[in-house]
Amino acid sequence: MALLIFVSGLLLLGPTLHAKTLQQLEAAGEIRVSSELQAGSTISPYQQLTLLITLETSGWFSGGTQLTLPEVPGLIVVQREKFAVNSTVQHQGKSWTKQDWEVSLFPQRAGTFLLPPIQLAVSVNHTEAGIVKGSLSTQALEFVATLPDAMKNVEHWLASSSLTVKRSISHERFLGRPGEALSLHVIASADNVLPMMLPPFTALNRPVPGLGIYPQTPDLAEHKARGANTVSRSERIDIVVEKSGHYTLPAMRYDWWNTDTHTHEIVVLPAVVIKTGHEIVELPLESDEAATQPSSVFSSQHSRTFLMTLVLAVVTLILILAVLYVWRKRSALSQPISKHKMLAFAAAAARKNRWVECSHWLYQVIDRYPETPKSLQLRAFAAGSASNLAHINALLSAAYRGNSHPQIAPSLKDAQNAINLLNVRGQKRTLIATLAPSLKRFALFDRSPTEIKLEP
Repeated sequence: MALLIFVSGLLLLGPTLHAKTLQQLEAAGEIRVSSELQAGSTISPYQQLTLLITLETSGWFSGGTQLTLPEVPGLIVVQREKFAVNSTVQHQGKSWTKQDWEVSLFPQRAGTFLLPPIQLAVSVNHTEAGIVKGSLSTQALEFVATLPDAMKNVEHWLASSSLTVKRSISHERFLGRPGEALSLHVIASADNVLPMMLPPFTALNRPVPGLGIYPQTPDLAEHKARGANTVSRSERIDIVVEKSGHYTLPAMRYDWWNTDTHTHEIVVLPAVVIKTGHEIVELPLESDEAATQPSSVFSSQHSRTFLMTLVLAVVTLILILAVLYVWRKRSALSQPISKHKMLAFAAAAARKNRWVECSHWLYQVIDRYPETPKSLQLRAFAAGSASNLAHINALLSAAYRGNSHPQIAPSLKDAQNAINLLNVRGQKRTLIATLAPSLKRFALFDRSPTEIKLEP
């Protein structure tokens, strides 16, 4: 009986214990390989597609895994990541070792594509079967790339989630004279494309008579950031003026399909004019050009001149504003204050018990009349009138002796009598007609001494 049980156990464990190939381990469910195409609902030509290959084993990987990629006409198949993402997963309470591999696909035309199985050279160490080496393969894959309607009439274009093109022109004191040189730098960068797929700068492919054009070898670079592969193409073209004249470096247009927004977008580098005796000029874009404007940088005499002009304009504007401000202030100060305003200021000061200020404005009123002697004092108005003198003394006492609550104040009648004294002394002009209405209006001398109460 015991022998029968032992033999039965060997038969049950046989597929695992005696597994010598990966196919046997795969048949026994001890190793798995799967693949998935990560793409949106629509696929366009030149768009990057990611094929995710997952390799799992109940043991662990004892050696490096190698992928053999197929060749498909019209399809670029490339392994951008040389290393897998290793992790562990749980299957029925048991820990498995897992590898994730990424393969990038770039269809170069519209149509149907059939991707053959991808071969994987694998070495695993199984807990019971030991080290097993061999080859596994993914399933064949079919997909369709569709040409967007907006790109049907575009000859050369790129599919990406972003595209930027920057141009700079560097030179020293360049005025387009024979023998002078400049360097044109163009940097194009995009996400999720191959460096070789970035369009070259072709605006100067044709010779320009009178200019020597010397392109340098482009510099291609690639790096991965935030899950996206960013590539760049940096080009430098040296240009030497061989003959005086007027030259135009053509504009450069970049068409591309935005895979995020599914729209046709354009980047345009404007044309550049070189004219003997003049600085470099960048021509404006036409209204129907360039949905996206590039960054254009001039590290040159042109940029320095523009900066100096801008600074000079700002300084000039500040000086003009300063001159206008000073002129207005002086004009306001030199503008004579009317007698009407002086009396208003005197009345306002009296209401606030500011007697010094009130007497000041009353003196100003006297000084405004050319027939008034400069030595005339307020008390001179009271000559021959004891009550008038009492009122003026009360005001002056409150102003200059600290009495802030005078018991009496001048009335309009007494002020008129005081002003008439000027005529008695030989003055030819009567001031009552001018002063009386204003005095009455501002309620400074409009009551008798017993009725006056200066409101605060």
